[in-house]
Amino acid sequence: MPPRTNPTYWLEKVARNAARDRPTDAHLAEADWMILRCWELGAPARARGIPDGVRSGHSSPCWAGRDGA
Repeated sequence: MPPRTNPTYWLEKVARNAARDRPTDAHLAEADWMILRCWELGAPARARGIPDGVRSGHSSPCWAGRDGA
C-alpha cells in the first residue's frame, strides 16, 4: 500500500531506488546470495513472512509498490 501522503512522490522514489538496486541484486544473485530488501514502508504483516521465505529459499519484496524485479 503506498503512503497516504504524497503517494506519487513516494511511488516514483521507490521505483528509482529499485532501478538503482537492480545491478547490485544481479551481482549478488550471480554469487548465489539471496537478496531480501524490505522498505521501511512495508506492512509489518508482510515482513512477518520473511523468515518463512528464507527457510523455503524464496523471497519477495516486502512492499507491494515495488515492481518485484
